[in-house]
Amino acid sequence: MDAILLCMKKRGIRFFGRIKFPNTDIVRYYTKGEFLSHVRSREFEYDNVLFMAHGAEDSIIIPVFRLQKYIRYITEEEADAFKNDFVFAVSCSTAKQFGRKCVEKGSIAYLGYEVQLGSLFSCTNENNRTFPKHVRKSIDLIVKHIFINALSSAYEEFLRNPISVKVLRERYAFLLEQSIAELSDMTVDELHMRYNVRISDHEFNKYFVYLASMTLSYLDEILPCLVCLGDENYISPTFIKYQMEQGKDRDSLSQELQENTSFQKIQNQQFRTYLLSKLQEKQTVVGSAIMLQ
Repeated sequence: MDAILLCMKKRGIRFFGRIKFPNTDIVRYYTKGEFLSHVRSREFEYDNVLFMAHGAEDSIIIPVFRLQKYIRYITEEEADAFKNDFVFAVSCSTAKQFGRKCVEKGSIAYLGYEVQLGSLFSCTNENNRTFPKHVRKSIDLIVKHIFINALSSAYEEFLRNPISVKVLRERYAFLLEQSIAELSDMTVDELHMRYNVRISDHEFNKYFVYLASMTLSYLDEILPCLVCLGDENYISPTFIKYQMEQGKDRDSLSQELQENTSFQKIQNQQFRTYLLSKLQEKQTVVGSAIMLQ
């Protein structure tokens, strides 16, 4: 297992459920009960935890539509469940308070947003409400597609390589910005081929380019508010398995790790020692895969 994912099937974020991680082993949960039961049952920690859920400053939240409000779902009081973990919360505002409580209660690092993300996924506002609805829907669909693809790509790169949370953040931000920026340079045929949306040349020039530019402007405001709390130099232990599968031996990996600038800057001495100890474990070859024991 490379990471534990809580992916909520709730209105407004159902598209998160489409994310795929084809090159890593991520255990996915959809409810708090199953998710926290797994997290709290672990004998072995230093895990990666990924939230894809609604968030508030002090908690992961869920909408209760019969009450027409959000309620707290995973709270600061439960933050101790993530001791020794790296937590990445793709949720609104949680880095303001909930993430700080996770680090206070032992998380090595917490990557999350200090602001709301809704404006990134919805083009409906006072300035463009008169734009054709299907054009607005098209840009929203494309941005959601870009968002989960960038997340999947950056997160899997992080799990498979000895790169830090800081680099993960930079890589994720770059992929998002690059993919949205290039929308204005694509043709309508390319948009259809890549994202399965149909708009006319006239709609592209009159509406779509403006909406893409506006979305990029929203992104420029949001990305500086994606912050790392705790130790930004954290490196996922999962990289060892993947590097060995590519043919690297323990001695060369150990040397490379000790020369890694991020590893040298890790503040948690116990975790540094743990990473090095993983490279001393006995390895067993099973087929083409290498299992650590």
